[in-house]
Amino acid sequence: MKQTFCLLLFGFFLCGCVPDSDRLPDVSGIPMSVRIRRLEREIFGLRSKDEVTSFLDANPLFAENFLQRSAAPDDSVVVNQLYRMVTDEHLDTLYRQTQTVFADLSGLEAEFADAFRHVKHYYPAFRAPEIHTLVTGFGSDLFVSDSLVVIGLDFYLGDRGRYRPNVPNYLQRRYRPEYLVPSAIALLSQSYNATDPGDKSLLAEMIFYGKAYEFTQAMRPNAPDSLLIGYTGKQLADTEANQAVVWAHFVEKKLL
Repeated sequence: MKQTFCLLLFGFFLCGCVPDSDRLPDVSGIPMSVRIRRLEREIFGLRSKDEVTSFLDANPLFAENFLQRSAAPDDSVVVNQLYRMVTDEHLDTLYRQTQTVFADLSGLEAEFADAFRHVKHYYPAFRAPEIHTLVTGFGSDLFVSDSLVVIGLDFYLGDRGRYRPNVPNYLQRRYRPEYLVPSAIALLSQSYNATDPGDKSLLAEMIFYGKAYEFTQAMRPNAPDSLLIGYTGKQLADTEANQAVVWAHFVEKKLL
C-alpha cells in the first residue's frame, strides 16, 4: 500500500466535491465495537529473546502481516530485531512519551468505530480489522490491511513529542493524533478502489488520490477537509482561489 497522502490530491479537491448533508446515512444502528490493543505495552514488557519468540508465536497475525516473519531468511532475524527494539534506551523514552500523550484511546476507538460503521453501511461484507498500537522508533507510521491496522504512536505525538519524525515540515504537521483515523481510512480505501498500477501519468495519480479522498470523506463525513487532505484552512482557501491558475498550468504544460 502507498503510505502517504500525496499532494496531488489537491487537484481532485479543486473539482469542488462537497458532501450533501441531507443524504448522509444513519449508521447508528450498525453494531460495531472497536478495542485497540496496546501492543507496545506487551512488547516492552518482554525480557528475553525466548519471550520475544513466544510472543511472536502467540501473535501470528502481527508477526506475519506486519513483521513479515516467514519472509525472513531466519527466524532469529525477526526475533533479534524486536529484542533490540525493546532494549533500546532511546525507544524507551519514546515509549514513555506515547503512554502520556495516548494514555486514553477511547476517543480513537470511537472514531474508528464510527468510520467502520460507515464502511459496513456501504460494504456489508466488511469485517473490521484488528487495531494494534506500537512504538517503532519512527520506523513505520501506519500499516493498514484488510485484517490488521498497526499504528506507530511515536509518529503521532505532535507538539508534545520530545522527538519528531525526520520528514518535511508539511508532513510533520500531519503527524498529530487528530489525523490518525482519516489517514488510516484513506489507506483502507485501496482495498475498495480499483486502480491501474501500469498507468504512471499525473492524471492517474490524481484519480488515485481523488478516490481515496472520496472514500475517506464518505466514511468520515463530519471530518473537516483540513484533516482529510492535510491542508490548513488557509491552504484550502488559497487552493480554491487559484483553481484557474493551477488547471491552466496543467493544461498548458500537458501534464495530464
